[in-house]
Order: sequence, then structure tokens, then C-alpha cells
Amino acid sequence: MTGATAFDCVSAAAADEDRGGAFLDELATRISYGVTSVNIVLDPGLVVLAGSLGRAGGRPLAARIERVVGRISPTRPTVAVTEVEGNAVLRGALYAALQKARDDVFSADGAS
Repeated sequence: MTGATAFDCVSAAAADEDRGGAFLDELATRISYGVTSVNIVLDPGLVVLAGSLGRAGGRPLAARIERVVGRISPTRPTVAVTEVEGNAVLRGALYAALQKARDDVFSADGAS
């Protein structure tokens, strides 16, 4: 696959799986090693692909990762693609902090 950026290459591969299938297979295999490392320790039921490359690969990449992880790991989590734009981890942390602040400010007992 050729493109100006990694995002362009992954997007092109996902858009035309006949041409980009081998590229997606290789990318999925590489990502799967990291996913499997986490999966063995934490055993999550769901792994979410985030970031620009995860969104660029979409469901075609997620399905491949799910298959590879299922082959090399004792458990097989579902692999999905985030629909959150930008930095999903940062947005989640900000949401959690905001909820905590609201709970502290508006709690019935007045203690923090």
C-alpha cells in the first residue's frame, strides 16, 4: 500500500480489501501481539481500537485482530473500533474527573 501517511495506507487497505488484505493481515498480526500481552494478564471481554489508525482500519482491521488474538491467546476478546474522535483516553479521564468533582460538590453529606 502506498500513501502519504500511515493513516492513508490503512484507510486505502480497509477500503479495498482485495488489494489491501495482505497489508491488513500483517498489521493485525503485529497489533495482536500487544493485544495478546494485555489479554493474558487482564482478560478483558472487549478491546477497543482507538486512534487514527484504529479508526482508519475500521471493522476489517478489528476482525483480523480478533481472529489472530483468538489463535495465539487462551481467550478471545471482542475487538471493536472506537467512535470517539480525538484522544479517547484523555476524554474518558476528563469525564471521570468531572463526575468526581460533581459528586464531591453536590454530595448530600457535605464531606469530600
